[in-house]
Amino acid sequence: MCQSCIKKVSLRRLLKISSIANFVDERPAELTKIYPALFGDLVGEKFLWICKNSIMTEDQIRSDIRSQLPRIFRKNSEARLVEEMEICAGKARADMAVISDRLIGIEIKGPRDNLDRLPSQVDQYSKCFDQVVLVVHELLANAAVQLIPQWWGVVVGSDKNGTNTYQLRRRPNQNRGVDVDAVLTLLWRQEIEALYIQFLDLPPSIRSSKRKLRTQLLADISPTALKVAGIRQLRQRQEWRSEPIG
Repeated sequence: MCQSCIKKVSLRRLLKISSIANFVDERPAELTKIYPALFGDLVGEKFLWICKNSIMTEDQIRSDIRSQLPRIFRKNSEARLVEEMEICAGKARADMAVISDRLIGIEIKGPRDNLDRLPSQVDQYSKCFDQVVLVVHELLANAAVQLIPQWWGVVVGSDKNGTNTYQLRRRPNQNRGVDVDAVLTLLWRQEIEALYIQFLDLPPSIRSSKRKLRTQLLADISPTALKVAGIRQLRQRQEWRSEPIG
């Protein structure tokens, strides 16, 4: 994206804007984006995001999110992005997942989507993600908000006259109900074995299943310590389709 097309505006300036239409008229550039982030409390500001000459599809929404991630995670050089990430032993697939010092899930609902799968996605996302942001088209927004927990963040997209806008409706909060076993199911066997050796100082039995190894770890080790170590394993995984952010 051309840097000349990006304009940072303080929160105070945003609060002075009387309408989206007036603000767009003030800036004739083809693309204007105002950038305090999708993820609310990760950067501490509310924002309005305007994109002209673009059609809002799920692919376009995904591309717009990707364009913001380097700025959002500029202070976390180890953060990585995984698209279409299987979670909960393949029971669901996250549109986008950010692996930093926490797990952040991003679910996208474009104008041609429906909400049939959202309740089951909520169940699965809520087991392993520390934060979740739903990026949803305005046609589905009101119905979608009724189906998600209060701690999920919500960004609403709309498209009118060739201009797409994204507005932060609700900031994400911390998920207090993370299932550490669900986090550990994201790990490959060799990664579980590495945790077993790290925490129990014993070689795991080759006959033990991943589930048994997880059960033994959860019985003897603090869930918090296991969760932190499990996320670190994911972040450091090699030969995978994750990619650095930035």
